[in-house]
Amino acid sequence: MNSDDFRRIALSFSDATENSHHHHPDFRVHGRVFATIGSPDAGWAMVKLTPTQQARFIKEHPECFRAVPGAPHQTRESVV
Repeated sequence: MNSDDFRRIALSFSDATENSHHHHPDFRVHGRVFATIGSPDAGWAMVKLTPTQQARFIKEHPECFRAVPGAPHQTRESVV
């Protein structure tokens, strides 16, 4: 998956918009960020998941998903 694919998927969500956050693209629904491109660096993206989703995705696809250290517990940020 490249950044264009990620952008297309993120913008396919109802009411999703693209903005900028910390000098890289982010994706929001009703003003709340749910994903970014280029975080922590080029070639990566960040998605916000529930704790259950994060645990499952990391277990099933450890080569693709990693937890963001220090992220809030109620909305687990994961890099992909």
